[in-house]
Amino acid sequence: MCLLTGLLLLSISAFSQDTNFFIFLCFGQSNSEGFPGLEAQDKTPVDERFQVLAAVDFPRMDRKKGNWYPAIPPLCRPSAGLCPADYFGRTLVSNLPPHIKVGIVNVSVAGCKIELFDKDSFQAYAATAPGWMTNIINAYGGNPYQYLVDVAKMAQKDGVIKGILLHQGESNTNDKEWPKKVKGIYENLIQDLGLKAEAVPLLAGEVVNAEQHGACASMNSIIDDLPKTIPNSHVISSKGCTSRPDHLHFTPAGYRELGRRYAEKMLPLLGYQPKTKTFINYFLPTPPQGELVQETWGATNVLPRDIRNGLEDTTIKKYCYWDGQIIKAPDGKYHLFASRWDESKGHGGWFGSVAVHAVSESLIGPYVDKGLCWPDDHGGRGHNVTALTLPDGRYAIVISETRPCEVYVSKSLDGPWEHLGTIKVEGDPKWHASNVSIMARPDGNFEFVPRDGRIFVSDRGILGPYKAQGNSVFPQGIPNLEDPCIWYSGSLYHIVVNSWSTRTAYHLTSSDGIHDWTNRGLAYDPREAIVRYPDGTVNHWNKAERPSVYLENGHVAATTLAVIDVEKEQDKGNDDHGSKVIVIPFDGAALDRDLQSAADAPKP
Repeated sequence: MCLLTGLLLLSISAFSQDTNFFIFLCFGQSNSEGFPGLEAQDKTPVDERFQVLAAVDFPRMDRKKGNWYPAIPPLCRPSAGLCPADYFGRTLVSNLPPHIKVGIVNVSVAGCKIELFDKDSFQAYAATAPGWMTNIINAYGGNPYQYLVDVAKMAQKDGVIKGILLHQGESNTNDKEWPKKVKGIYENLIQDLGLKAEAVPLLAGEVVNAEQHGACASMNSIIDDLPKTIPNSHVISSKGCTSRPDHLHFTPAGYRELGRRYAEKMLPLLGYQPKTKTFINYFLPTPPQGELVQETWGATNVLPRDIRNGLEDTTIKKYCYWDGQIIKAPDGKYHLFASRWDESKGHGGWFGSVAVHAVSESLIGPYVDKGLCWPDDHGGRGHNVTALTLPDGRYAIVISETRPCEVYVSKSLDGPWEHLGTIKVEGDPKWHASNVSIMARPDGNFEFVPRDGRIFVSDRGILGPYKAQGNSVFPQGIPNLEDPCIWYSGSLYHIVVNSWSTRTAYHLTSSDGIHDWTNRGLAYDPREAIVRYPDGTVNHWNKAERPSVYLENGHVAATTLAVIDVEKEQDKGNDDHGSKVIVIPFDGAALDRDLQSAADAPKP
């Protein structure tokens, strides 16, 4: 009878489990906890399918031990910060079918050696722990291993444990017995939780890498050998994951990247392949520079919004703005070059636009309009405004469309701007400049791409003459492509080009900037959530054109777009509609890394 009752209870327990709720256990030391410090983009609402089981009480977040909550960090303890599990889970749910949920159980102890999780000998190590660590240990009932097992059993009532994530090793640096110690803990967890080792992989992350001057980087060679000891274990590289000045802990960006790598390793182990990402997937939430404003100009699709983002006439009584290129000055201020025209003329006033200069203390804004760039030359007229730093340290502004392709130069971003001349194309004296995007190549030459999609290169300076390198490099079959933006990062040349009629833009790459341009897919679409704030608010501008990028440390850190809230012909002037330049943070380092990883992957 007792045996029958036990079997019945076991059957009920198994039946109550949601087999589509994937549980992952996390343990380790401070990088597994998450070093304190969260950025705005990490505080945004997460997919409700991503949950965390509170291992302890979180009074300020109103979390109670043993309950599931949306996985907004911190996930481990109230005083912790972002950890690899955060973007591990976010990446999983974005790649798994919508009926699958992901749950995290995290029991980690800052500064601990791996011995703290040895259930047979942890007491000897815990007895030597400093007071601050003892407080953490006591929060886990004095026995973190058993505590992890207990909360894992709680989690098993709701879902199925699919993997174990470990990040530890700093406190065991150069301990060659570490793999064997980890094996003992892993095998205990498998046995104590009734799991099968072949179905529950162990993923172990490297500590801060040597290329980040990691204080414990020598430990990585030992961590890398873990699969020799545990067959179903996998090592997650930390190369390129940025570290804090202590060279022990990762920055928030480093945690994000490391977490994504854990997920990218786990997905195929679960039987799923990561979705192919395109440029649009690297836009980051935009931190507001003030309160989001509802009572301002614009259609409802762009409200509420941050009127301090980018460059705009918040009254929409004077100007409409367009274009937009940011350069950072040596003093740390940000300078944006754009075009503007009288709002009273509606969007059609662009043909009489002038080139203007704006300045901000912050990359995101607000940018303050400082006036015309060359007030005494053609009345300041200029459109398709872009700017760049020249190899000799001077700055250049290039305009096209409403005037020939003119170049103005200055030793200072504040001007004065001197007319250098007109860009020439070899063998084509009647060439008309439109939507010109220009760059200084790493080899010292200059390259530009105009609206027609041809590549032009000059080895004789910015004015040329330029030689056309062939036919259009734009993808075939996509209508009305215009507004290209060209740059170099991550060992590749890039172009983003917009299809005005479909309101979608595309991302192209080339290894030499001339040949074999590859269409990488969707760059942006204003109907998607590319302009989103940490509180979940999304703005959907009717059109987003004239893309431009701001590079920092060799990668795109922000994208600027000229946006309008309604169809262009509906902006008639003296109304409540208009255009502005917006600035959106962008994870260009991740984009470049992913493109490089794809290039390095073995071909089938």
